[in-house]
Amino acid sequence: MTAHPLDNLYGTGTAAAFAAHVGLTAIVPGSQAAITEVLTGNGSVHVEVAWTSAKGLSIGLYKLDYWPTRVHCSLMELQLAYQAKGVNTLLMSRLAPWWPTLGLQTHTIGMAQPGSDLEKALLFVGYHRLPDGEFGTRLTNDRGHEYLAWVKAGSTPAQEPAWRKALGPAPPEVL
Repeated sequence: MTAHPLDNLYGTGTAAAFAAHVGLTAIVPGSQAAITEVLTGNGSVHVEVAWTSAKGLSIGLYKLDYWPTRVHCSLMELQLAYQAKGVNTLLMSRLAPWWPTLGLQTHTIGMAQPGSDLEKALLFVGYHRLPDGEFGTRLTNDRGHEYLAWVKAGSTPAQEPAWRKALGPAPPEVL
């Protein structure tokens, strides 16, 4: 057993790789990510990321629960000054391709209430109601991958995925 529950669940080096994926210096130069990992009684690993600016001010908080094949986001909270800066897009462009390498199959989000602004924004990046009723995305062969591929290809309107076009005009990024 290592000091990092993520390493115990997925293998040595997972905690370090996670830390590299959740850094925000590309958006907030000099920012820091303090990461806490706790093995829970139900066998999941609860991870909290608290970001601070170079001046020590809070940027936000990210809470995830990891099971062998699923990761669940229970909180993504950003201070007003950091909202709509692309934090969620940055994190998902890093984490979504990495998660399946750990054996993760599904990413669910608990705070996306039906009809909320968050749900509307997440619909535009590939999240949707899964067959079990959870709001999320499968980490392979799903809309989220199609969205990321479109963004990496330059986000040209002619190549926009049909499911995304059908949603109408995109709202501003909530996170």
